[in-house]
Amino acid sequence: MTVRDGMEWYRACDYAKAAEEFFQVVDEDNTNPKAWNALGICLNKLGQYQNADTCFEKALLLDPTNKTFTKNRIMNGSKIPKPNPILSALSRPWWQYVIAAFFLLFIVLIIVSALSGIRSG
Repeated sequence: MTVRDGMEWYRACDYAKAAEEFFQVVDEDNTNPKAWNALGICLNKLGQYQNADTCFEKALLLDPTNKTFTKNRIMNGSKIPKPNPILSALSRPWWQYVIAAFFLLFIVLIIVSALSGIRSG
């Protein structure tokens, strides 16, 4: 459970084992920015970009001027997929669409009744 053990696994390209080691290090001492950065690198290699971003963010909170941590976060951030606004809108529960439709219908009925009142008056 040391940074050195994690680095050995990382050099052996076993990023999952390295991530486990680094996770244990930050679990015991969450003020170690190098361990947070190393964990972020491993998670990035494993395709866990959002979790890696959290690690880089924690490393930068502990050492805000570290250019390597900043570079790693930027490079990782470019791999995080951007949400599609159309798909995220469609993922809302169906009842929200029903309420919105009734609300719009209500507004239309108010406008139509106001306009018919103007014509008959």
